[in-house]
Amino acid sequence: MGSLRARLLLTVGAVVLLSLTAVAFISSRATRHAFLKLEDIRATRHLDPAPIGSSVEEQYRRDGWKRIGPLLTTLAKERQEELVLLDGNDRVVATSAGLAGARIAPDPAGGLRIERQAANGRELVLAKVPAVPVRDAFGQTVGRLYPVGLLGSARSREEREFFGSVDRWIFGALAAAGVLALLATAALSRRILKPVEELTAAARQMERGDLAAQVDVRTSDEIGELGRAFNSMAQARANAEEVRRRMVGDIAHELRTPLTNLKAQLEAIEDGLLPPNAETQASLREETALLEHLVDDLQELALAEAGQLKLELAEISIEEAARAAIAALKSTAEAAGVRLESSVNGAVPPVRADWKRVGQILRNLLTNAITHSPRDGVVRIAAREEGKAVEIEIRDEGSGIAPDHLARIFDRFYRADASRSRRTGGAGLGLAIVRQLARAQGGDARAESVPGKGATLFFTLPKV
Repeated sequence: MGSLRARLLLTVGAVVLLSLTAVAFISSRATRHAFLKLEDIRATRHLDPAPIGSSVEEQYRRDGWKRIGPLLTTLAKERQEELVLLDGNDRVVATSAGLAGARIAPDPAGGLRIERQAANGRELVLAKVPAVPVRDAFGQTVGRLYPVGLLGSARSREEREFFGSVDRWIFGALAAAGVLALLATAALSRRILKPVEELTAAARQMERGDLAAQVDVRTSDEIGELGRAFNSMAQARANAEEVRRRMVGDIAHELRTPLTNLKAQLEAIEDGLLPPNAETQASLREETALLEHLVDDLQELALAEAGQLKLELAEISIEEAARAAIAALKSTAEAAGVRLESSVNGAVPPVRADWKRVGQILRNLLTNAITHSPRDGVVRIAAREEGKAVEIEIRDEGSGIAPDHLARIFDRFYRADASRSRRTGGAGLGLAIVRQLARAQGGDARAESVPGKGATLFFTLPKV
């Protein structure tokens, strides 16, 4: 569980780190670009030729280039920017005091190339602002005046300080956001993984044999759904284990009765208490036949539940199948004083099924109905078309089935008679076999009953 939490933290941390780094980088670049663009705009706004151009032109017309330097210094202080004056041959005529001693020359790319002494050595400044033309009294251009804004080291230093401050804030915020994201992820991972840890603990309990293990479901999200699925699985496993134990007990009970009778009769014959005559042999054969029948039923039920039952599907007439089943059980019904009737006719469509298995289903249901019918009672077979299937019903006039037994009569070894008397039925496998055979052929089985008014058992088969 620790490794899962670590992987979750690493994954979320990596995603957060990459996202924040990208945001910080883009923010830093965008801030730098916007700042420089703003500086360019501010520098351009300084180029109003009227004030400085007029002053320099008046001085030139009055005294030529004499005493132009003090004028540039005065104008530079007023405008808070340095000034450079070039004559018509691109020679430096004068500069403001701030550029005294600087080497200045026109730059081939436009503007000026200024090199001057700074505290940390020589520095190079490229001033790319447009020049202000200076004209004489006849309107001829005699020079160009360049306003130079924030110069090299000062501007570079301020830019570095500004961008350094911005970057510190951005990356500081990135670090803080990253730490908060990791803390939130750690808390979230603990909340997410706690139910998983509880599921693991419950699974360990089941592994140790505690089938009653459950988890406390507190949410309705996917983890909560997983918890409910686990509880459902645990309950199903507990139920299956209970069914298995009950089935083992039922099988043992059903086998014990004929085996006990066989053992008792054989011991009586050995002790001379029971003569080995034809009547004794017939009794032994009857008990052996019961064992054989039980084993055959168990094998057939196991094959049907495993989907390995061999079927020969063909078009079958329910009318003919009902007539054959009634004929096979006529003597059994007469011995019980029960009359068998069928209302199935040719109007019922044929079904696609296995003739042998359909006959087995009908005989099992008729035998069950005969067993639970009173003397002079009637067992009726009917059939009807239901959508894409044909539904066959067998109705008796017995005492019916209580509601608490009705939903379980198709379970293996289930008997409404808790005493499991032979008089009221066999091992409790007949109806379970009916349902499995019907399902194996694409149908199903169900039951309806009103206590005291008999029971009706249904099974369906797909029609052709």
